[in-house]
Amino acid sequence: MLSVEQLIEETKGRLGVMGVTFDKQGRSSVAGDDAIPAGIARVEELRQQWLELAESNQAEVEVAAAICSRRHVGRWAMWQNVVMRRTWADVGRELGYSESHARDIGAAGAREIYALMPEHWRRATIPNSDAPWRDLDAPSNPMDACAQPDLSDAL
Repeated sequence: MLSVEQLIEETKGRLGVMGVTFDKQGRSSVAGDDAIPAGIARVEELRQQWLELAESNQAEVEVAAAICSRRHVGRWAMWQNVVMRRTWADVGRELGYSESHARDIGAAGAREIYALMPEHWRRATIPNSDAPWRDLDAPSNPMDACAQPDLSDAL
């Protein structure tokens, strides 16, 4: 399932082939007669959906930003890479380290973030994490999943 942001980019890409360009405010300017008004309306609809989602999650974003503040270098590095979509090379340059060291710092930050994040954030990203482990469809003995077929009659 694509995110709203990915749907917007995909739709813009399809419309770009038809001669439609988008300015920074999300409005379109038609370069030719081949543009499809329905596609332009779809981009605007997705953009509005994106803005509504961003607004409804603003409080959680602020909590996440506080967890990843600049005071905590590892967490901040991870925020820059994942949320701000900066490369590890860019993050490393800003920190004064190599790209590989920036990755190591970010990995340590990810462990810190996981320990500090609210429980419901963890559960939302891991399917069945809130179900008791006995209720899952796994065999009662984990070794049963690795059982070898009986080959006694094949000899």
